[in-house]
Amino acid sequence: MYVIITDNKECYWNTMEFIDGVYANIDEWRKHDFYPQNGMVGELVKITPRAYVVKISEGIYVPISKKGIREITYKEYSDHVNNNNGVDMNKSQLRSTEIMDSALSFMGYSWRHLPDMREHFKQDIIENIKKLTCDFEKNIYLPDLEKSCVIYATDMILEYKQNWGATLPPYVIDEISDQVIDVYRQFFSIQFQVDSVSRCKKGIKELVNNSDVRNIIDDYYHQVNMRYSWH
Repeated sequence: MYVIITDNKECYWNTMEFIDGVYANIDEWRKHDFYPQNGMVGELVKITPRAYVVKISEGIYVPISKKGIREITYKEYSDHVNNNNGVDMNKSQLRSTEIMDSALSFMGYSWRHLPDMREHFKQDIIENIKKLTCDFEKNIYLPDLEKSCVIYATDMILEYKQNWGATLPPYVIDEISDQVIDVYRQFFSIQFQVDSVSRCKKGIKELVNNSDVRNIIDDYYHQVNMRYSWH
């Protein structure tokens, strides 16, 4: 499907959509001195709950609401594709996005990063460890500790993916992993050293990409709950 941008004010410059190894946001646009303008044409390559993602050219993707585009034929696309060339971000557009970035940073928020969820994770992890240790009456060994970290972090990544409604960009997996691992390091500072962190990060990435990941996680929690109920 091919579209033409009819209202560039409907563009989303601060998403973290990730298409073919490229982020669809202003950080990538700046690399090309690019800003979406009315009259530009492109191919619709992705639809998310929030936006339609339009490929303008190699390495340039524009998320935009349905109100900001109109479907066109391939011939119309071919006739207007030259509109995409040589259009730079003008000073007013650049300044407005920089002001917005500064305002968000001042409020302690960055659209490029996830919120701090460590306190939320702590409550879940305490409950998980409680079950693994049978109300803290039994020891837990490092391999089991690392496995619980990998399972929980991956479970949170899947939950975020479900709410996101799109392919997760790498930063989401990395930031959730880092935050979960931070909590484990706080709780188990003696056991959870650099080697454990490395193994957990590797394990999380492998499990996230496992085609049977949901069943693996559900089976793990089922076994933990069964063992806890019989202790």
